[in-house]
Amino acid sequence: MCNVLHHCVHLTDTEMHFVVSLIAGSAPAALSSDLEAVRPSSYGEEDLQLQLALAMSKEEHDEEVKRRKGDDLKLQMALEESRRSKDLDVRLVHLWKLTVSVLLLQ
Repeated sequence: MCNVLHHCVHLTDTEMHFVVSLIAGSAPAALSSDLEAVRPSSYGEEDLQLQLALAMSKEEHDEEVKRRKGDDLKLQMALEESRRSKDLDVRLVHLWKLTVSVLLLQ
């Protein structure tokens, strides 16, 4: 069981020992009382905790999506500026060559 759990959720050895001690009921007393203090006392409270966790997760996801869109927009703007700069450089080189050709013909 430990090997399966360890591979499924990628726990460190210390975390794995902690999980196994919790399952076996041998967690330190202070930790057990802390766990009992945060355990939902009813299905309604558990449902509220789950709804809150889901809402927090959705908010984090939405913020990440918004950040990525902003990053994508900045990247697109930088690419466009680079293209314009390259186009300007090409036009300047062309103008320079034209100017030199005209001066050589005189």
